[in-house]
Order: sequence, then C-alpha cells, then structure tokens
Amino acid sequence: MRRIIWEYCAENFVPAIKFLADHQLLKIEKLWWTAWIVAAFVGSCCCVVTMYHKWEADPVVLAYAPRFVPISTIPFPAITVCPLSKTRVEEFNLTRALELVDRGIKLDEESERKLRSLAHVCPFIDEWTKFEHQLPEDDLVEILHRMSLGLGLTVPMATWRTKLVPTSDWIKETLVDDGICYTFNALPAAQLYRVGEISPDFLNLSSGAGSASNWTRDTGYSREQVGADTYPKRSLRNGFESGFAMMVALRKIDQDRDISVIQVAFKHRHYLPVWRRELLGFTDVVAKFGGLFALLMGASMLSLAEICYYACVRPLRRERSLVKWIPVRPWME
Repeated sequence: MRRIIWEYCAENFVPAIKFLADHQLLKIEKLWWTAWIVAAFVGSCCCVVTMYHKWEADPVVLAYAPRFVPISTIPFPAITVCPLSKTRVEEFNLTRALELVDRGIKLDEESERKLRSLAHVCPFIDEWTKFEHQLPEDDLVEILHRMSLGLGLTVPMATWRTKLVPTSDWIKETLVDDGICYTFNALPAAQLYRVGEISPDFLNLSSGAGSASNWTRDTGYSREQVGADTYPKRSLRNGFESGFAMMVALRKIDQDRDISVIQVAFKHRHYLPVWRRELLGFTDVVAKFGGLFALLMGASMLSLAEICYYACVRPLRRERSLVKWIPVRPWME
C-alpha cells in the first residue's frame, strides 16, 4: 500500500504532490510542501462553506469581489414590464375571436389580420393555422401598437427616489418577443442593436426608448457628466428611498381566459445593461461548486482516472513498480 501511494504521488500531475515522492528533497522541504497542501485544502473548504452561506442567505447574486464598488458607479437596472393581455377589448376581443374560430365560424378580414398579428407575440395562439388563404403583408408593429393596452393603462403611476415622475417621460415603449412592453432606464436602441441587422419598424418604435446616454459598456459613465441626473439613471445609495417604483394595473375586462388570471397578470424582466462578474441562478452556483471541489481535490478527469487506477487496478497488477513506456522513433538518415 505504501508503494502504491508513493507511485500515485510520483506520477501525479500536481507539482506539490509530486514533490512528496521526491527522495532528493530534504524532510524540511517535504514538510513545507505538505503544509502548503494542507493550507490549500483548508482554504478551499473555507471558500466552499463561505459560498454556501452566501447562497443560503441571498440566492440571487454571489460575488467574490476583492473590494467594494461605490453604488453610484453602477447603472440602475433597466426594468421591462410586459402585460400578458395584449389587447384592449374595445379594440379587439381576443376571447370572442378564439371562440368563433373554435366553432368554425369565419372571421372578418380585419379580425383575422389582428389575430394573425397576435400570433407572433402569443405562442399559445395556434388558431391562425386554421385559415386557408394568405392575407397580404401588413404593418405588424402598427397593428400591435393600435391594439396594445397603452402606457397610461398599464403603468398609471411611477416614483423615482420617492418622488412622482411622469410615466410618459420615464417609461418608453419597446418591442420584444412578448409584444409591446414598457421599459424604464433603457439604453438607446442604437447602442443595443445594429441598424442594418434589425427591422426598421422595431427601431422606429424603440427610437424613443432611452435618451442620450452618458454610459458605455467599456468605460462606464463619462467623467464630464457624473452628477445625479445622468442617464441611465443610477442610485446614489441603497434602499427603497433611492430606487424606482411603479404601479401596474390591468382592467378585468381586458383579461383573456386563455392566457392570464387575476393572480398572474404581469411578467417582470430585470436586467442590467452591463456585463458583471457575478453568479446568477442555480445552474451557475452548481457549476461554481464543481470548480471549487475540483480545486479542493486537485481533481480533473485525469486525476479521477489516477485515483480509480491506484485504488482499484494497481493493487491487482503484477508489476512491483509502474512501467513507463518510452516511444521509439525510426532512424532517419
């Protein structure tokens, strides 16, 4: 068993472990490397325990920041609110239209055009496949905009730093996969998308989303304009008093029987317009735990094979020592 342990240390790819099997090293040097291995093991254990406590206390964001960053340097998150109900009942009664299609009753051309338009932003609508003829291409964005609930009905009130702000100036309409939504603190569309690679209708609708930005992804906020009124908006301190709050609303008459109920009326999307070195979500945490355990054990696929070999296969081998194969190249004149 002692020889097997010695062979494992001698053939290990971790230099510190390999030094333990070097007979030329003094005992004091072996003790030195043993101390470092133990210290790395203890440090990895402490790191795993610390990360577990962070995740248990706040499972949203985990970070290994060496120093604190002033909150004034971080843009306030952009917030997008997408109502699940896409139409006002006086403009288009979606529930009634779906019932007529289920009964096999033909819709008029205008209702059919609106239903086809909603099929692009409502994945649950498959009734448009029952239509036989193809309608001419229409302004899809214009139809969706005309049927939408509107900013005044969806977000009747908003506050910034506990002060009422006009929603029409602070919240802009944007077009996403869920239809027409309403975004606070959005960057200009020119900074988010390439003009030649996206529909002009989208850019026309989102052109008002975001004013002149004083922030870039590479350099952050410009030094010339670092006051409290920069854009994107930012909090100067933590807490509710320095944040953004909005009141969302939905009329009961606009609720659709197939897509929403009174308890679930809105879907919120929170995102930062900046790449951050943080862990978000359960999958990333599991992946990080795997990396920490790999550091803890000094393990990889190779070391795992070594452990299996020396624990199971090596005791059954007939050789007393590990045989090293030396490749022989053909003689070339």
